[in-house]
Amino acid sequence: METLNRKISVVEPVGPAIEQVKQMLFKPFDLGKWFIIGFCAWLAGLCYQTTAGLNYISSFDKSKIPPEVIEYCKNHIILIGSVIFVMIVISVTVSVLLTWLSSRGKFMFLDCVIKNKADIAEPWRNFKKQANSLFLFRLVLLLSTVVVILPFAGLCLYSIHLFNIAVKIMILTAGMSGVVLIAMAAATIQTLTYDFVMPIMYINKINALAAWKIFWPVFWQNFWKISLLYFLFKAVLAMAIGAIVLFVFCAGCCLCCISAVIFIPYINAVVMLPVLSFYRLYPLFYFRQYGAEFDVFAVKS
Repeated sequence: METLNRKISVVEPVGPAIEQVKQMLFKPFDLGKWFIIGFCAWLAGLCYQTTAGLNYISSFDKSKIPPEVIEYCKNHIILIGSVIFVMIVISVTVSVLLTWLSSRGKFMFLDCVIKNKADIAEPWRNFKKQANSLFLFRLVLLLSTVVVILPFAGLCLYSIHLFNIAVKIMILTAGMSGVVLIAMAAATIQTLTYDFVMPIMYINKINALAAWKIFWPVFWQNFWKISLLYFLFKAVLAMAIGAIVLFVFCAGCCLCCISAVIFIPYINAVVMLPVLSFYRLYPLFYFRQYGAEFDVFAVKS
């Protein structure tokens, strides 16, 4: 398919995306509809809401641990190791489950914003295969990223034990650069999957790998349009909307009860639904510029 000579705009889709948000959420305003679509949006972002506690863990001051506790751990190393192992298994299991639920939710939310319809059961059933395929793709991507990052992370750990400052800095820089580049590559693949591959899966009712095979030639022919212009404009949109949300939040601090609800995950998704809907709709309106075969809004219900 030839998409190289098409006129593609990153600005033009903003208008239709905003209009779709208005039609979906405000014309007319239906609180019940907000809660249903908000649930789908919350489910779609479920796995991202479980990492907040990691910041606390990573910032915990180990020097505050009493010596008695350290001594107990040394004397019961097998027991402590077993507990840690069980906790890791439970954490991994929960993370996998949340990723699966999130994958189902992403197609539910996608279906809601496309059809301007508040529904849970129908998209849950209709896009089961596509959502499961997305889940497997995300899982493979995560595992692949971890495997590739490990050697570079090992370099960083190895550099800690070196006494030569110059060599230590060189190895640490190489290791950190590798980790950052791989993480960025994985994040890019993930974004491309959500923004472009998922719509192809939705339209054609195919799995993630088949959708990537369709998307790849389009991406390659329009590499700079997508990888540079599209991502840069999305970053600008994110900063602009983030500033607005921050302003509204700060204004809401005058009324503590209003600001407090933002920290409740599901309620947060409902309150932020216009923003979440816009973020989901913008790539859809952008992508349909590449051809009628990528227009999700032309799909018959």
